[in-house]
Amino acid sequence: SIQSGSQAYHRGTLRHSVHAGAMIGLAGACKYVPLLLAIPFALAHRAGKGAKKTPLFGNRALLFGIAAIFLALFVASPFLFIDWKRTVIDIAGQRRALFSDWVGQTQFPISLPTYLAQSLPHAMGWPAYALGLAGMALLWRTGRLGRMLVWIPVVTVLANGMLKSPQERYVLVAIPFLHLGAALALIRGAEWLKARA
Repeated sequence: SIQSGSQAYHRGTLRHSVHAGAMIGLAGACKYVPLLLAIPFALAHRAGKGAKKTPLFGNRALLFGIAAIFLALFVASPFLFIDWKRTVIDIAGQRRALFSDWVGQTQFPISLPTYLAQSLPHAMGWPAYALGLAGMALLWRTGRLGRMLVWIPVVTVLANGMLKSPQERYVLVAIPFLHLGAALALIRGAEWLKARA
């Protein structure tokens, strides 16, 4: 989706932005957490050539993409908007649960250290996790698209890491990106060794 959004601005078309926005909206209709992807989605549009000279609200591709998020969210789950009082009650209940002090969940006031030092390394294994982090740094240096691919797991883990209770399923979306980073680190490492062998 982020690649689509970045390409949409670069090519001057709206199709990729609308498509990416719709995918975010459909994911958000299933679970609120994917709506966080609207942040790297907006960053992708600000990273395009000449985008910084364009006012944020003057970027048609971004505005149509954001509209697509809300439209897809409404189409897939209209009762979130129709019965908005129930939605507000549900969000308040989720907020109380997520910011509560669940016994045995974490000794930290936020769950970010638990995600970084326990959840993600245990899910991937420490060697793959370390390679993934190194690969994220390499991916960041590849250019605008690489940075957008790094922003997705970073925003997801940071935002969910501010909650009190660690829930591993909220950060599962970061794992494929870390595997991508691990693969890149292995490839670059092999190239480095080959050049010096």
